[in-house]
Amino acid sequence: MAYLNQVFVPIEIMEIIFEQLALDRATYALNECSRTCSTFYVLCMKHLFATIELDAMHGSEKPTVRSFKRLLDRNPKIANCVQTLEYVNNFEVKEGPRLLRRLHNVRKFTFGFNDHDMFGSYQQDWRTIPSTLKSSLRSFLRSNLICDLSLINLMNFPIYIFTQLPHLVTLHIGNLTVVDSPMSSTVGITKIPQLQNLLIQDCAESMRKLLSTKQDMSPILDFTRVEVLTMTVESLEGLAILERLLQLSVCLKALDLLGNPDHPPYQNFHGSVARCLTPQSSQTLETVALCLMINKSRYDPYMDFVLELEQMEGGNVLRNIDIDIGVDTDCRCSTNPSAWRKLDEVLSRPGFSHLRHVSLAITMYHLNPPRDDLKIELEMIGAKQFPWLSSANSVKFKFAFSVEAI
Repeated sequence: MAYLNQVFVPIEIMEIIFEQLALDRATYALNECSRTCSTFYVLCMKHLFATIELDAMHGSEKPTVRSFKRLLDRNPKIANCVQTLEYVNNFEVKEGPRLLRRLHNVRKFTFGFNDHDMFGSYQQDWRTIPSTLKSSLRSFLRSNLICDLSLINLMNFPIYIFTQLPHLVTLHIGNLTVVDSPMSSTVGITKIPQLQNLLIQDCAESMRKLLSTKQDMSPILDFTRVEVLTMTVESLEGLAILERLLQLSVCLKALDLLGNPDHPPYQNFHGSVARCLTPQSSQTLETVALCLMINKSRYDPYMDFVLELEQMEGGNVLRNIDIDIGVDTDCRCSTNPSAWRKLDEVLSRPGFSHLRHVSLAITMYHLNPPRDDLKIELEMIGAKQFPWLSSANSVKFKFAFSVEAI
């Protein structure tokens, strides 16, 4: 029970207040509340230590494995509060294995290594990680009910580890390469992880292995129930992976694609989305988001995605379309009115009766002073090329143009 100015406040109400403070990341307020009484201390502690981010990179303001282990040594009960753990750049710390063995309530786990070069593709080789840490990681993944996993900047990651995660529903892999291993067979696994949320960045080769099914073997992961798919598409192999995932899912609700047409020279989405959607997903897909980087005026500004929308006309339940187009540093993009107007022309047709929200944002990036003529032309595109979207009562349309220095 808690008393505020002699007024009785049920503990259930205080729990709701503390939960809202945690959602608002009001760490200072929670910390101050925890000092008022033993009851508040217990209620606040589970929020204060629900998420732990450990980063050994030089200059990071996040706590290290050593400092967090010292805290657990002083108060072992904190280990039961940790539900989200981010373990980054800590493979050489001897305290790591001992810390992981003390955590048993983690649901969301991030493991990996930050890229030391923002323009590079640094990966840490799994084979060079100390055996004690690898053994503790495997035990940690088995002893916790991991439902949300992120693996970042790793190479030679054993593919069989995915089979040890029967509760996995959310997977984020970035710059990850996997390898087969003697334990890669799913024999003995009672439940294949059934994913609902999938985020892929620079992992075409790994996805090819995760999607492949060998004779007499069950698939490593079940992609048929994916509802939210976020993917970077910058190669023909990436497009092939996208097509395969769309062909598998029967309940896709949101599709978020990131593309750059210069990887390889001129790439587009045409033919990779509409024809690959399953009939079931065509009746569940409500949100499509595109984030594109354009660097040549001859490229279609939408990377031909409007042609995909055209093919979806009449058999869709699309409600939200968000398109974010970046004009690469000191580059040009198409200012052809007809090229930009295609979006308005297609969406104005009766086949998009469920549509309620469309946004288009254009950002010009520059090192040198930006060209005024290009700025004016792009601003005019928003003013003149979307007459139906701008006036439709049933659709909220937002156009934004900005210029950003690099």
